Amino acid sequence: MRKITTLALAAVTALVFAASAGATVVNLDGHANASTDGSTAKTLSLGAGTYEVMFTQDQYMAFSRWNSNMSCAGDGTHCSQGWENSAVFTAGAQTFYFGDSDGNGGYGPNADGSYYDSAARSFAHAGIYSQLFTLGTAGNVSFYIFDDNLSDNRGGISLSVTKVDVPEPAGLPFLLAGIGAIGLLAYKRRKSASL
Repeated sequence: MRKITTLALAAVTALVFAASAGATVVNLDGHANASTDGSTAKTLSLGAGTYEVMFTQDQYMAFSRWNSNMSCAGDGTHCSQGWENSAVFTAGAQTFYFGDSDGNGGYGPNADGSYYDSAARSFAHAGIYSQLFTLGTAGNVSFYIFDDNLSDNRGGISLSVTKVDVPEPAGLPFLLAGIGAIGLLAYKRRKSASL
């Protein structure tokens, strides 16, 4: 019975919180898709709904605003020049500065404004970032890297954009009642089995 209860709870949780569609990957090249005004952005046409943006490893892991690293600590952090994970995207009237130092050019991933010595080390840090946005109606969302001097850039950024189901507030009492009923049933069966 415990196994059935666990499976039922897992199924309910999966139905409520699972993504309704697979992720779309947006690859942003450090040269072709970098600007300060979004003029080089890649655009996705998305339907109404709530979406989650995260860094992913696809064509790119991270980008650098320079052609070399400089003044890194022995552990590969605190570089004055190096690798980062940051991007900007616009959804409707909202602009999101996403990732290291909120993706707002010239600042690296650490609070002190420093960078990493490799794309892999920067990407390993990038898992802390996740951004939700909601489109009330279908529309375009534009993604780009914020930078102004592109000649020495290296790498790029890969983002996953996933539509997620958010439970309706009116349905939450029913969800909680269902979970409670499953728990009560498991309790009663466990109690009768022990007698």
